[in-house]
Amino acid sequence: MNRLNLLLLSAILGFSNHACAQAGEVVCWGSNSDGQSEPPSGTFTEVSGGRYHSIGLRSDGTIECWGNNFYGQSNPPSGIHQQVAGGRWHSVALQNDGSVVCWGQNTEGQCNSPDGNFVYIDAGRFHSIALRADGSTACWGNNTSGQCDSSPGPFKEVASGSFHVVALQEDGSVECWGANNFGQTSPPNGTYTQVDAGWEFSVALRDDGEIICWGRNLEGQCVPPNGPFVQVAAGGEHCVGLRENGTVVCWGRNDQGQTDAPDGNFTQVNAFGLHSLAIRGPEFGACCTGNQLQCVITTEEKCDPVLGLTWLGAGSTCMPDSCSTPCQSDATGDGIIDYNDLISLLSNWGPCTG
Repeated sequence: MNRLNLLLLSAILGFSNHACAQAGEVVCWGSNSDGQSEPPSGTFTEVSGGRYHSIGLRSDGTIECWGNNFYGQSNPPSGIHQQVAGGRWHSVALQNDGSVVCWGQNTEGQCNSPDGNFVYIDAGRFHSIALRADGSTACWGNNTSGQCDSSPGPFKEVASGSFHVVALQEDGSVECWGANNFGQTSPPNGTYTQVDAGWEFSVALRDDGEIICWGRNLEGQCVPPNGPFVQVAAGGEHCVGLRENGTVVCWGRNDQGQTDAPDGNFTQVNAFGLHSLAIRGPEFGACCTGNQLQCVITTEEKCDPVLGLTWLGAGSTCMPDSCSTPCQSDATGDGIIDYNDLISLLSNWGPCTG
């Protein structure tokens, strides 16, 4: 393969169909008692669920909320933000300058965010947590189970359950603290790339793409399907997994349809309580690299004809002859593409455009 074709393939395959920064429309399913599963139109780069409300980060960095607003949890502040997270009755956002802002219920101090610069946030039932650039954490709000007695770290991701926290360490191991009445803070050994927490259980994505779960399993939420996956999200008693091909799979409690995943391709998933959320991604299909006859699965946007690429349509797949011209087809049907196929085409005056 020549250098040009290597560059073309690199450009096409460089697209990540699970990058959270990829904007798209929000799709929700499950409980809709307060309108939390009726997202507004437009494109979002991140979405998060609260108990009866949802939060979306628009492409321009502004926040929009929908659903229950009894405590003002759906009245977001103005300004530009880079991340959002929903708690039971409150909301948290990371602003562009690294500061944290909270709104909604504050009976436990869960909206009394500390000063400082942070790089990541999450929200639990009645508490909030943030990650500093040095990997240390700050936690505020309810601490009845020790969920705000953070370990020193350093960590690269944190996730909050009802009364516990799951944290991903720099070396890929997992550490937990807080309530452990169902074993939700007793993580297994292994190397992981992402973590999340449900009401009384925890999940993590292992480095081989398999999902591992521990804690309460009353509804089958800790019996994940085989991977590989690229992201996992935990709701109250259910889970949502994003596969490598952009499709979504759910398992666990389903009394409100929260595990009835929609069809299509998605770039991010989230869950809280009794509903699930996702950001819809572009449709995938086969793309040919011109005369080099290579076929890859990507999006129409990435299959740029200016680069000599040919889009075969949404939903198309790469078959052995997908990108072959008549001169490179198996004309004799013997399973081998060689000079005999060219002779066969010429002898029958078949078109030769390769």
